[in-house]
Amino acid sequence: MLAALMLSFAQFARGQGNVASFTNLPVAEKVVLPKSVPDPIEPFNRVMWGFNKALMTDIIKPTSRVYRFVVLKPARTSIGNFGHNLTYPGRLINNLLQGKWLGARDETWRFACATTVGIVGLFDPATKWNIPKSDADFGQTFGQWGWQPQFFLMLPLFGPSNERDTLGLAADTAANPLLYIAPYSFVADNPLTYFGPYSYFTYAVMYNDLSDSVDEYVRFSRAEADPYSEIQYAWTFARANQVADFQVKGEPDAASLETLQTVFFTFQDPEFPKHGTTKSVRIPATGKDLKFTFWLQPGSANVVYIVPGLGGHRLAETSLALAELVFKNGFSAVVVSSPFNSEFMEHASTAALPAYLPVDGHDLHVALTEIDRRLHKLYPQRLGNRALMGYSMGALETLFIAATGATNSLLHFDRYVAINSPVRLAQGISKLDEFYSAPLDWPVAERGNDLENVFLKVLR
Repeated sequence: MLAALMLSFAQFARGQGNVASFTNLPVAEKVVLPKSVPDPIEPFNRVMWGFNKALMTDIIKPTSRVYRFVVLKPARTSIGNFGHNLTYPGRLINNLLQGKWLGARDETWRFACATTVGIVGLFDPATKWNIPKSDADFGQTFGQWGWQPQFFLMLPLFGPSNERDTLGLAADTAANPLLYIAPYSFVADNPLTYFGPYSYFTYAVMYNDLSDSVDEYVRFSRAEADPYSEIQYAWTFARANQVADFQVKGEPDAASLETLQTVFFTFQDPEFPKHGTTKSVRIPATGKDLKFTFWLQPGSANVVYIVPGLGGHRLAETSLALAELVFKNGFSAVVVSSPFNSEFMEHASTAALPAYLPVDGHDLHVALTEIDRRLHKLYPQRLGNRALMGYSMGALETLFIAATGATNSLLHFDRYVAINSPVRLAQGISKLDEFYSAPLDWPVAERGNDLENVFLKVLR
């Protein structure tokens, strides 16, 4: 939900001049959104984003499975620790350049502990001893010196950046001591020999670290409607070198806090999403293929079809959490994207836009029927009784299918489970409007800083 709100703000800010309001309104009725780094070369950056996405999805993700199987987690952690320990000189220099004397002291203590007790950096005793981290790089240093980024830049492999942090990355690379270990041989006409053979260990460490995060990257890129816009907007705040203020002012509202707790509802086993299988079915009315993801029990088992909430993707946190909960209790789990999600709208919706339940519910029922037929064909004798589980808006659609299932020839479910279903849609949409309009109740003078603090919390 928070990620979706931030994406909406990002797209609005980039398209509407950063003012979330109608024109000619009084200042008190306007919400000026924090500005992101300008993106004048967006076409080029989107090409680079596509390149990085393909690299991560088609090369790093499949090879990392083999790498993780051969190199176990403790060894991967030690490799990452070793590589991080080697870059201590850069962190020391930048803490000093930024005047962070305590940061320089802490990083020196961490380096000394890791190099000695941690066996040349393979282990991280400093964290267990609660010695603070004080990561610092040249991009941060340039920012502290007053250099404000002028344009967003998507780098191949390294990802989101800007002109300031790109130069900072080059300086960070120059501060890496591995760069200056003498090569075994020197050939004047071969520029590659200017760098020692150990300098390429940096890329090995990068691959090692990516092997544990690539699945999350790929899942994010597939689950979001426009991941580039979200990253482009979020990068502004991620590199602002600011800390979110989590202070609660006023009397906490219990109902709101309970609602916001849903952001912590996620899968417990980090390996669970990797065990899912994704396939697609042809939707007769549209002639397009709709993807779905499933986890089958080893033998025959009852199956639960899961429909996420408003706009939810089949690989979103809540969808995976429900699938894991179902699977751990002995059921097979099948997840499809919400009819309000772009994936479903583009491939399975018969209406130009969702929002009319009889049409949305029927389209969803048709999709579930095709998925069930495909699974029975692929895995005969593996699927037992069927249950349909919906969450939030998906719960309302579940109840609609339960009410209309007897009047059509589509898939019949043996059980229906509706979690947190909206009672009145008009009230539900009014609450969404209240959330979007909440900043209008904040003091005008503090509104900008408070909005920026909200985004920092989301990033945190």
